[in-house]
Amino acid sequence: MDETKPVRDLPRCRCGFTREHSIVHPEPHYSLPGTLLVLFAGRGARPKSIDYRCPRCGTLVETVTDREVLQAFC
Repeated sequence: MDETKPVRDLPRCRCGFTREHSIVHPEPHYSLPGTLLVLFAGRGARPKSIDYRCPRCGTLVETVTDREVLQAFC
């Protein structure tokens, strides 16, 4: 029996990259208190959302608001 893990079907840009590829850059978006915490206290704050953008084609690959993903980012 072949027990393979299911492949997640993630959105792709025009180049074919997903948010998990190293070329795709995250762009975090913070609330005002979160921004102030990062700027003045140097502490990590959980972003409101993260946009993943491909620098080659400029396509927004995915916007993530999942709490687990956001928590892992900070």
